[in-house]
Amino acid sequence: MFRLASCVLFLSALAPAADLAGTWQFEQAGRGGRGGQPGAAIVNTFIFKVDGARFTGAYATPQQVLDIVNGSINGGEVTFQTSDDHSAIPARLANYTGTLEGDRLTLTLVTGQQGARGGRGPQTSATAQATRVTSPEQAALDEAIAAAAQAGRGGRGG
Repeated sequence: MFRLASCVLFLSALAPAADLAGTWQFEQAGRGGRGGQPGAAIVNTFIFKVDGARFTGAYATPQQVLDIVNGSINGGEVTFQTSDDHSAIPARLANYTGTLEGDRLTLTLVTGQQGARGGRGPQTSATAQATRVTSPEQAALDEAIAAAAQAGRGGRGG
C-alpha cells in the first residue's frame, strides 16, 4: 500500500500544470444604464505567459492595463497579483486566487488588507468566471495590449 501511495504521489508531481497560457476574458455588468437597467457589459481580458509553475502577463480593462506579477500555478490552482506600477506613487497590488478546469477559469479577487498596517478596511472578495479566447483576432488584441503596456499607457497617471 505504501508503494502505491508513493507512486501516485510521484506521478502527480510529474503531471503537467494546467494549460493557463493564453488569453482569457470575462464580462461584468456595465454601469449607467437607463431606467434602472445595467449599462452595456464590460469585457475584461487576462493575458497569461507561463514559464513552468510561474507566470506573468497583463490584465486589461477598457480603462487601463495592469501587470500580472507573482503568478504561481500548482495543478489547477492559480494565484497571482495585479500591479498598477505605472505611476510615481507606490504600486497597489490586488490578490487573486483561482481554479482552472479545461477552458474555464474561476478567479476570486480578494481586496483589503485585513490586519495589515495601512490596510484599506475589511477583507472582501469577488468571483468571476473567465473563458479562454481562441480567435484569429485575439492575437492582434494581445499584441495591441502588450504594446500599450510597454508604451506606458494604462494605470493611474500612465
